[in-house]
Amino acid sequence: MLDETEIAPYLVEHIRRTARNAEPDDGYLCLAVAENRLMWDILAEKADAVRNVPASAFTYDDMRSSPPFQRAIARTLSDRLIGLPVDPNHIVTMAGAGSIVEALAWALVDPGGSVVVPTPSYSGYWNDLQSRIGVRIAPAHTTIDDDFRLTEPVLDRAASTADEVRALLLTNPANPLGRCLTEAEIATAVGWARRRRIPIIANEIYGLSIHRPGRFTSIVDVAGGFADDLHHVWAMSKDLAASGLRVGVATVSNDDVRSVMVEHLYFSAVSGDTKHLATTMLGDEVWFDRYLGAMRARLADAYAATAAVLDDHGIAVVEADAGFFLYADVRPHLREPTWEAEDRLWRGVLDRTGVNLTPGSACRSSEPGFLRICYAAAPTVDAIRGVTAAARVITDPSGGA
Repeated sequence: MLDETEIAPYLVEHIRRTARNAEPDDGYLCLAVAENRLMWDILAEKADAVRNVPASAFTYDDMRSSPPFQRAIARTLSDRLIGLPVDPNHIVTMAGAGSIVEALAWALVDPGGSVVVPTPSYSGYWNDLQSRIGVRIAPAHTTIDDDFRLTEPVLDRAASTADEVRALLLTNPANPLGRCLTEAEIATAVGWARRRRIPIIANEIYGLSIHRPGRFTSIVDVAGGFADDLHHVWAMSKDLAASGLRVGVATVSNDDVRSVMVEHLYFSAVSGDTKHLATTMLGDEVWFDRYLGAMRARLADAYAATAAVLDDHGIAVVEADAGFFLYADVRPHLREPTWEAEDRLWRGVLDRTGVNLTPGSACRSSEPGFLRICYAAAPTVDAIRGVTAAARVITDPSGGA
């Protein structure tokens, strides 16, 4: 298992193998980074059409955002994600969701305080919260034996092991599980946090990337609307397949918290050019409808094809309905049930096939023997080729060594 400050080995390998070329030609295939690379044809069409950049994009403006940008985001969140009115004045934008999460934690938690994070989890939270501002993470370990369901006892155990629990960070849809939390799970988490009088950071950056309709319900809806203790996070990186644009969004009705976040903006503001492009993309309802329809269909096809390959090789997966990834159960293929064995298997796949996957240790899984596979991180034909090669190594009796 990783320590609290260690950079995940899969990221070290990815950086090393792509240091010279963004698209290496040595057979390396990264299915370890959660990006959607299936949508560039539709994105390029829109990006190329809106290069009439205004002069104002090259000047200083309100770093918190800009009124047209805030209105476009508020409309998108209200109409497409949350289903409730969103006040544009409550929106703060920064360069990526990581900046948003860090700024929220800075506003809510004193150094040394703890944030409860359900696991398996997005591995980047440890960097977002612990590297600069000194906030600790208390992992709330869900397990496969309970179908990775989030319950009050799971949250209680996490809180009992931590000092000064000051917030709950909830991700829905869940990464790396690739599925939406049920309304019962969300209600349990909200009730638990409110009984303890701690705020909630609700990260819904995959909320539109749903490939099984009807599965997603926003925490804002379940919680009864926006409130001073509920801070919503979204970004264009996932749902708009635009991780390179660096657009993270917080909707914060608490005036004090929002004021603290604004203090961070000098160091992490979204550029004027990006605001112009993003405002145009979000504001074109016809284009956005077409984009979402195509994205969901492509994600559904890629997920089904990937799950089928793994099933053909006898590798079980957690059934998913959202996101760009699935969580594969490779415990039967470990030499022994240890983190060292999981690492050997992951490295064996990488060394023998050039395919990089995300080990469960990086996701702070409760036990060894899981791999996250980001099936949308490459064109589907390439991803399936890579998954097939990886599955052969995983199921090899030599254990990938």
